[in-house]
Amino acid sequence: MLSSKSFLSLSLLAPLIRVGNAALFTDPKKLPKTEYDFIVIGAGTAGNVVANRLSEDSTKTVLVVEAGLNDAGIQAIEIPFLASETAGTSVDWNYTTVPQPGLNNRILDVPRGFALVGSNYMIWTQGSEDLFNSYAEVTEDPGWSWDAIQPFWKRVSTLVPSTDNPSLPPPPADNPTLSNGDGPIQVNLPNFPTDIDFRVINGSKELEKAGTGDGRFKFTGNMNGGDSIGFGFNQESAGGGQRSSSSTAYLRPILNNRPNLDVLIQTRAMKLTESYNGTFTSVEVAQNVDGPLTVLNATSEIILSAGSIGSSQILLLSGIGPKDELEAIGVPSKINLPGVGKNLADHPLILTIYQVSSNSTFDDILRNTTLFQQTLTLWEEERKGLFSTIPSNVIGFMKIPELEGEKDPSTGAKSANTEFLFANGFSTIGNSNAQVPTEGHFLTLAVALVSPKSKGSLTLKSSGNGTFTEPSIDYGLLSDEWDLEALMQGLRDSETFLNATPWTQPSPEPYIIEPVGDWATARNGTDKDREDFIRKNMVTVFHPIGTARMSSGSPSDPLGVTDARLRVRGVKGLRVIDASVFNELVVSKVLAAGVMVDGKRRNIRYAHYQSGEENTEIYGSHPEVPMFSLELLTSDFVTVVGSIQKWEPLQPRVLMLKGKIDAYNNLIPIKLAESNYVNDVLTFLQPPIIRLFPVNDCQKSSEAVRQ
Repeated sequence: MLSSKSFLSLSLLAPLIRVGNAALFTDPKKLPKTEYDFIVIGAGTAGNVVANRLSEDSTKTVLVVEAGLNDAGIQAIEIPFLASETAGTSVDWNYTTVPQPGLNNRILDVPRGFALVGSNYMIWTQGSEDLFNSYAEVTEDPGWSWDAIQPFWKRVSTLVPSTDNPSLPPPPADNPTLSNGDGPIQVNLPNFPTDIDFRVINGSKELEKAGTGDGRFKFTGNMNGGDSIGFGFNQESAGGGQRSSSSTAYLRPILNNRPNLDVLIQTRAMKLTESYNGTFTSVEVAQNVDGPLTVLNATSEIILSAGSIGSSQILLLSGIGPKDELEAIGVPSKINLPGVGKNLADHPLILTIYQVSSNSTFDDILRNTTLFQQTLTLWEEERKGLFSTIPSNVIGFMKIPELEGEKDPSTGAKSANTEFLFANGFSTIGNSNAQVPTEGHFLTLAVALVSPKSKGSLTLKSSGNGTFTEPSIDYGLLSDEWDLEALMQGLRDSETFLNATPWTQPSPEPYIIEPVGDWATARNGTDKDREDFIRKNMVTVFHPIGTARMSSGSPSDPLGVTDARLRVRGVKGLRVIDASVFNELVVSKVLAAGVMVDGKRRNIRYAHYQSGEENTEIYGSHPEVPMFSLELLTSDFVTVVGSIQKWEPLQPRVLMLKGKIDAYNNLIPIKLAESNYVNDVLTFLQPPIIRLFPVNDCQKSSEAVRQ
């Protein structure tokens, strides 16, 4: 949200620390092999977690394929305050949208991370209870509900103290939802104070006490308790003054000590290829548009974690998507899956900027090379100062009054419609051509719409050059009139908020002097002026989702792409684990939800065992759950992990296994309480008859199984 591009020297963008180990490759020809048990495509927010979890089993080989660079030592990535400044650089895919009719045919930037670290601005908000309950409803899987996912939040992050913010009291010890848990990603409250932090907090409390807006401006001490409504301090994915990411937490720590894990960078996945009968376990990769192509094979699964843009593009290039659209541009259709690339959405964002009377904004630091270098040196030597925190320490989520004749598109009463982001200076987020004032001090209040109705799509521009050709990205911004009306209400609410005492009381003069730029004209003009302001200046928050969304598979929902287990429908050997599976925009930041998605997926603990054309999946649960007995009636040839290795297809037989299934060479029992998911315990191409019994019922005869 800054304007420091002129100071982002090559040294800030160049890796300063090389990870010296044989597991990190820059040339596919130098890989030790071309066949792995699992291949993860994309080393971003979710992909790094996937790689870590899968490679915990030393008997399984894992390859990660990442198009971008090694993020280690790139200061522009590691410094929290510069989180947004990598957009438009060598660590960005530098995508753009097609012209947006709702925005006067403007073309918008679509920054996506082009490095091992993924794409995020480090804000750690988890979304609302309503949102995740809606995921459970649409997938018909209670495992996606708010209550069910709470253990996964705890497993991925740990709240650490702020190291350079004495004005911020420690979080209350009696607030368990604020503690996050004991996972590897570090999360802290703002690490360094800014002049506006307590103006926002106190303004919220004042408006809440006065009952302004029917309580819509309320203060909250915890953004991650299930009710997303309120104003408060951001939680940030940082610790000790620097970024904490899926790369630093899940990938880097294991590169030197897991010989079964290889990471291939600076290499693009071009497309997946069908091995047989709807099974996609091979991927073609290349390092430049002219090739050469290298084919890599997975004996178990390929996991797409390339994000909402990359994953859907790869699916389409592989012939998995809308049949008519693919054949129209010369891509042979392999699996007709109409929803691939559809349901694309992002959070619209509009910046309002004010000149302020304070000289404690960050503006001087970003336009004065001496001050910038001093601030950078402090961060380098002590990990303190302004650069040790993100640009927005405080945030607010709000409901808007119900618009006449329109249904609220959010997922419930605890899900916001609009979001306020505050920056203690002049922000240019989403607008690289903005003219930054050479003098003066400013406040930026960004108004975002977190429950838009407008949806777009991602399609291929051509069948040639694979992922070296940018896809056609159409957000369909403001295609639904509700979004424009909601943003108009958001602007009105922003004015109400800035009329609170902390912004207007003279001391000796009011904090806010006047609006600047296009907002000055719109604020003092008509509704038409405000509409014009939005269409001329609106950008997005860079949270694309939905292009491979989850569903129950019901005929009434033909655009679902993945099931509740994140498997691609109609395809074997392929999953999608990233933000593209979300069917609704996360009323939060996609970073936290993306990490949680893989944490949840990991809990399924899957392993594949193949024998000929038979494919067995074994799912386990927590090691503390009860033991079980499995009785199985089948005539299929199948490989079963445990004491039984193979069955020949002779005649139907009854087999009893007592004790635990040996998955990944670890003893993992099945949780009997989940016996309604029995078809996910063992899966065959031709399903056998399966029954589960508690240990104390193991005396049940085989006749009971046959019934």
